[in-house]
Amino acid sequence: MFGMKKYDKSVEVYSNIPLYLGKGKYSNVLTREHILLLKPFPSDEIPLVLWDEIGMSANQYSYGDPNIMSDNINDRYQCVETFIRLFRQFYGEGNGDACRIYATDQATGDVCINLRRRFGFVDNLSNFRRWLGITPFYKVDVSTLMMQEETITNVNNTKKDKDEKQEYYFGWLPYRWMKKPNYDSHCFSGVKYTGFSSTVNFTNWKYNDYQYTDDLGVVHKDVLKTNYCPDLRMSVVELAEYKSRVALAQKLVKDRVFETEKTTIFDKFK
Repeated sequence: MFGMKKYDKSVEVYSNIPLYLGKGKYSNVLTREHILLLKPFPSDEIPLVLWDEIGMSANQYSYGDPNIMSDNINDRYQCVETFIRLFRQFYGEGNGDACRIYATDQATGDVCINLRRRFGFVDNLSNFRRWLGITPFYKVDVSTLMMQEETITNVNNTKKDKDEKQEYYFGWLPYRWMKKPNYDSHCFSGVKYTGFSSTVNFTNWKYNDYQYTDDLGVVHKDVLKTNYCPDLRMSVVELAEYKSRVALAQKLVKDRVFETEKTTIFDKFK
């Protein structure tokens, strides 16, 4: 009805920060296992993923980590690059490609380059404000950046009509007394007291038990606060196993090259 699609699968939201979805429902926790394809999303779900501050877990300095990038040596698919590259193919079949993944970061250039290329376009937001100053609506300017190989192009600068007005997003921004907030824009505020944690002991943000004590001795506990940041790097054990596999693969290649060269030398003296 009215152009709305119906799916046989349930739509589930996954995020690395707490999101309140309304009617007492919260988003599911986006885990390291999801991102590294160690535990794929269930086949009877349509996943909608929000990965906030993606650069904290996958930045330019983690480029060489096999958990971030595919190494092609061991045909290793369980990594972040594959998760993003093939997200639609993994989770879009049978639901009209209704699955979605959204990532945010304060600096696009800080995100590992092979990952940010996969998104194609980045909306750069600026000048966030309440519309007309006091209304329960927001307005934020948008500059769309097109990611092409090593080049970042501002789409606004390529328009034929130079007099076209600044693009923007416009939406509902109620005051706290009007509606329970869907998220906390200061959700990591307690990290300066507790540091980050790479794991949580629950699968849905409804059961978030994070709390911290500030420098004045005041205890803060809010379901929309967190210090969770998935650590995608290889552990010591994983790295040792990976290096062992790489060494074995390199040895096999050297042995094959040696056998080929040896055969060629013998052929010359026949």
